[in-house]
Amino acid sequence: LLLLPAGVLAVILAIAKGSYTPSKSLSSSSASSFGNNNIGDNIDWLSLFSSSNATSIATVLIPKYIRIAEEAIDVQLNWTMDISDEGDELVPINPSILFLPSLDGSMQWVRAVRAHNVTSTTTVLNEDSTMVTEQLLQFKSRIMLRAEPLTNFNFASWNVDDWRLDGDEPLVSINEQIVSHRGRDTRWTDLCEQKPDYNIESNYRLRKQVDGPEDPKLLGKADGGYSISFSSYPPSSLFTFNGERNSCPDIASDRDETNNAALDVVTMQMYLVDDGAALETSEGAQGVRLDCGIVDGTEKNWIAFEYESKLYYIYSIEPHHRIVHVRPSDGACVELYSTEPFFLTKMKKQKELSFRGSATAIRYSYDEYLALLHTHHPSRGYTTMAYTFESKPPFAIQRISKPLPLHPRAFASSLSLTTSMFSNKDTDKIWIGYGDADTKSRVLVLSRKYMEEEFMEWC
Repeated sequence: LLLLPAGVLAVILAIAKGSYTPSKSLSSSSASSFGNNNIGDNIDWLSLFSSSNATSIATVLIPKYIRIAEEAIDVQLNWTMDISDEGDELVPINPSILFLPSLDGSMQWVRAVRAHNVTSTTTVLNEDSTMVTEQLLQFKSRIMLRAEPLTNFNFASWNVDDWRLDGDEPLVSINEQIVSHRGRDTRWTDLCEQKPDYNIESNYRLRKQVDGPEDPKLLGKADGGYSISFSSYPPSSLFTFNGERNSCPDIASDRDETNNAALDVVTMQMYLVDDGAALETSEGAQGVRLDCGIVDGTEKNWIAFEYESKLYYIYSIEPHHRIVHVRPSDGACVELYSTEPFFLTKMKKQKELSFRGSATAIRYSYDEYLALLHTHHPSRGYTTMAYTFESKPPFAIQRISKPLPLHPRAFASSLSLTTSMFSNKDTDKIWIGYGDADTKSRVLVLSRKYMEEEFMEWC
């Protein structure tokens, strides 16, 4: 397939992706029984997802349940959140799901989600006799968490009600449980604002304020606990600026070089809370920056996994599959392995694609881990694919799937597997949590058989 012309490959990818997308004719009532619902019969997402049709896509509602195939179902997550002090404006997006089975057959599960809202205001300012248009984007962001027993579930069934995915208790905010600076006893609040973008020709300034951490990713640990990775701008408690503790750099453009240099490191970075369970207590747990990558640019979407009880992250997928080893106590890390995924490199040359990570990786078999990657096009949205990599160093990529049955608005944020790799694999289920257009949370549930059929032979 990789030897085909780029135009032919584009058609194949478009057909593969378009054939999975839901029909406009589906309604919530007709989809709740998910008996004969098919996806992609009457809608072409790729043509819809253009600047002229963006409104059309936003109004296409996805049913609560969609049966994509006999062993593939897309489900809306009806999680509740304790956000009484925030009103009703925050919506749950980019869910993360972790199942922690016990030897006695019981199941603990952990749910995390980003509660999100954005507002925009535009003002015209007179700055030294120059009229400047300033747009301010203000993002509210809360990491919501809940760990609880999962009871009366039946994951061998394909009846959605048997999975009990709604949960018993509401998720609660843990922003104030994440310790940003142990010595100062400060929490993950009062984030610094990044340097604004300014267009000197049009005198237009764009500012972005984010008040909390984003996109939690749960990872089960060998000791039975769990960790949470997330992305965030730095809290003010991590700065001592102009002799003042807990002080962010000034965003005004006319400040001195020291201030502007400090602004250069007010960027989105990756952080880790190693003891996730401690976030359920009043004591909280330390959040540490993953000390790899670049400090003056955006770092996010690293893929976490454990190997021999040690923590690793996939830092990049292409042009090299780069693996870093992280010390959880302080975030110190070092790159250990790097391999070249030749088939992704060929795809990139043919389609001018860029590949980024999604979610966390899970042990898929004795020989492989399973992970997700995505591409993004400004007008066509996201395309998500699964891939496997070796279960031992150097963790080289082995197989790539076809585009998974997720629509272009879907950002995959979670990957889980239920039932042990050593049990009856006919009942295994793969759970892919995702955010739907920054408005709701859903999960795509696939059987192992379905997933295997998605992998391309040429990989």
